[in-house]
Amino acid sequence: MARDSVAEVREQTDIVELVGGYVQLRRTGSSFKGLCPFHQEKTPSFVVFPQSGTFNCFGCGKGGDALTFYQEVEHVDFREALTELARRAGITLSTTPVRDPAEQDRRQRLIDANAAASRFFQRAITLDAGTPGRELAERRGIDAATMQSFKVGYAPESRNALMRNLEALGFTPDEMVAAGLLGKSDSGQLYDRFRRRLIFPISDRDGEIVGFGGRALGDEQPKYLNSPQTPLFDKSGLLYGLHLAKDAIRERGEVVVVEGYMDVVTAHQFGHHNVVAAMGTALTEAQINLVKRYAPRIVLALDADAAGQAAMVRGLETATGAVEHDDVVVAIAPGIISTQQRLKTEIRIATMPVGKDPDELIRRAPESWEAAISGARPVIDWLIDAFAETVQLDDANSKSSAVKRMLPILRHLPDRVMVHHYAAIVARKLGTVPEAVLDELGRRPADTGARRRTPAQGARNGSNRDLEGSASPAQTGWNGPSGTSGQAGGRFGAGPDDRTQRRELDNESYLVALLVAFRPYLEPIMPQVRDDLIHSGRNRELLRLLRSEESAGLFGERLIIGLPDELADYAERLNTAVGGEEARPETDLEREESRSREPARMIPKRFPAEVLTEAADTLRQLQRERLGILLRQLQEEIRAAQASGDVPEMSRIQQRMSDLSRTLQFFDPPPSPVFRDSRSSTGP
Repeated sequence: MARDSVAEVREQTDIVELVGGYVQLRRTGSSFKGLCPFHQEKTPSFVVFPQSGTFNCFGCGKGGDALTFYQEVEHVDFREALTELARRAGITLSTTPVRDPAEQDRRQRLIDANAAASRFFQRAITLDAGTPGRELAERRGIDAATMQSFKVGYAPESRNALMRNLEALGFTPDEMVAAGLLGKSDSGQLYDRFRRRLIFPISDRDGEIVGFGGRALGDEQPKYLNSPQTPLFDKSGLLYGLHLAKDAIRERGEVVVVEGYMDVVTAHQFGHHNVVAAMGTALTEAQINLVKRYAPRIVLALDADAAGQAAMVRGLETATGAVEHDDVVVAIAPGIISTQQRLKTEIRIATMPVGKDPDELIRRAPESWEAAISGARPVIDWLIDAFAETVQLDDANSKSSAVKRMLPILRHLPDRVMVHHYAAIVARKLGTVPEAVLDELGRRPADTGARRRTPAQGARNGSNRDLEGSASPAQTGWNGPSGTSGQAGGRFGAGPDDRTQRRELDNESYLVALLVAFRPYLEPIMPQVRDDLIHSGRNRELLRLLRSEESAGLFGERLIIGLPDELADYAERLNTAVGGEEARPETDLEREESRSREPARMIPKRFPAEVLTEAADTLRQLQRERLGILLRQLQEEIRAAQASGDVPEMSRIQQRMSDLSRTLQFFDPPPSPVFRDSRSSTGP
């Protein structure tokens, strides 16, 4: 996104008019004053300054420009705020990917077809032919108001009733197939996909109907039938009921995720409006992203049956997060722990009493439902218990297998204190000692030749010094802040500082994240970031864009807004991981020092020296890792030369290894005999 576009949106947005849509303002001299929309107050302390296009609350301290205000009041990100305010101002964001008009028309036709189908289903349930659907709804206790709110309907027992109705409205069979409303037999005949089922329309967060779920009236299989994958409907990226629940989620600071439509419908009917359904057993990262803007805490309400819990455990173990490379997909286990740390969410598990699902519990024992939700346990505790319940405590192999299954959980913990805490819990549940668990945590994984150092090892011997030849987090599976060469953080040779203990990026991703978020501070080191230090395709593409003239001066959200969607999502995760979303207006003194004649810019909130030091240290670690890789390659070559008896080749390789070793000493000098070595807790 060009800087001019962002500036144009700011200039063309009347901040008084914008804020006036949310706050009752009154003029006081050249400014406007009202009650702050961001905190409770009785005396107005919220002021809008039309001349500068800014606002400030002298009560809670919030302030900024029109874009900042819209982001805060609507709980949206920078891109969404910019897009919406540009639309209101009639400004075309030229570098934003624009969907082809023909594609937009096709998409709108599918939305219209779904809306027409929903009206057909709602009307059908009121007719005589809809009696079976009404009776099922009555048996399940759905009242009329809830039926209307969720647009519950009925698909009659007919192969083409819906098709005939939509054809009469001008929709083509191809459009109905594309919307997932029709199926096609092996002989090529079209038929209504939903027949003799209670229908639950599925909407996106804005309330547009994108698909349907149909519940069988009797014992027909499947019990629930969803729309197929369509240009509108992707079950893994939707949450049923979110369009009705988002305000309550925001108010309560918590979202409860259940499994089925009826669970959501019943919860809302009985006043629990912050409940949504994942329409499946495992919560996806896309679904977490949907709700994290409304609430930081997610509670998964699981049925007590073993099959459902086992499926959830599999989902938690195999979910993948953002640590993925174009050349190798890195499976993070358990991914949901990594996801909650990266996306700054708190995920808890609430288990229903045996034999009860949320629908039944809310109706028959509401106090038990509330107790289950309020007593939800952190996902790590729940996972450890779930694994421990399957262990035969008198079988050493069973206990050993259980510990190995729990190791990925421990490796994704953010600090040593938590590692020791949960290692002790695991040991207690399995009837062993914490040291045994920590020793297993420090072993080399079977699928890699890498040596690594875990937080547990570092805690025992007091050293954070890198092991020669240590692998990256992608290889070891460990992303905790151990200070290893695979994990960026802190100063080289010293333990990580508090800032970097919360992130989970490998070195190259962390360096690129800093460049994306704090580019104005890191121009001096940009030429030193060589292509051979960056292996991920996405990181390389971001680096290429950062070097290009088209992005000159752009950083953070202002850089991300102009990227293609897939790359923008990745860059946004990097930006958030290093705190790049926090920015502030440039002060007059800073403008004078930079000799800028332009209006005040938005600049990173973190201090330049702090960011530059972190970036330089991370670059040094990458360079050291590269040397380690080259040395290991030469070791393989010299073994091959020895086996073949090629003496000249051995001499050449040894000379090359000697040169690289001398270079490596620059990154890892020997301890001083006089001064305390900051890499070790022992000192001289």
